[in-house]
Amino acid sequence: MTLEIQYRESDYVSAQIAWLLKHPLALIRGFWYPVTILVVVIIALFNHPEHLRNGLIGALIAVGIIAFSLLVTRWRWHRLFARTPWMHDRVSVTIDGQGIKLKGQSFEATDYWGGISDICETGSVFMFVKPNNGLIFVPKRDMTSLQLNEIRDMIVSNARGKVKMAASSTQV
Repeated sequence: MTLEIQYRESDYVSAQIAWLLKHPLALIRGFWYPVTILVVVIIALFNHPEHLRNGLIGALIAVGIIAFSLLVTRWRWHRLFARTPWMHDRVSVTIDGQGIKLKGQSFEATDYWGGISDICETGSVFMFVKPNNGLIFVPKRDMTSLQLNEIRDMIVSNARGKVKMAASSTQV
């Protein structure tokens, strides 16, 4: 099956968010400092409820740091998408019994099923994760239900890693 796609920034952000949700430790590791502050504040409030005002100030600072960090992360994704030339190409995606082939004006890449460790379908993208945390994503936005079912069948019959489809979870 071959598809012609044009990546959008929203596709890229959806794939990044889905990856983070599948790897919560990476998310926590990125926010360890404000999460630690928040946990310490909560414990301190349980032990000393009379210091509610100071505890709320500490919690507000921790939440502010987390919000700021999330905004910085989103801005980095925006810049990375804008600076990646192949994200702006019209891309031909071929998914077959061998693997996934991407071909644009400025690049060509092939990833075989054996080199894909994790496959996940979200509401907006198919994500193919490689062992080195490389990520291939295919947006579902312009696909027909027939194409979606064909890709799902191809994944289920060829995948060698973990597979999680949008409707159900399957281990291959």
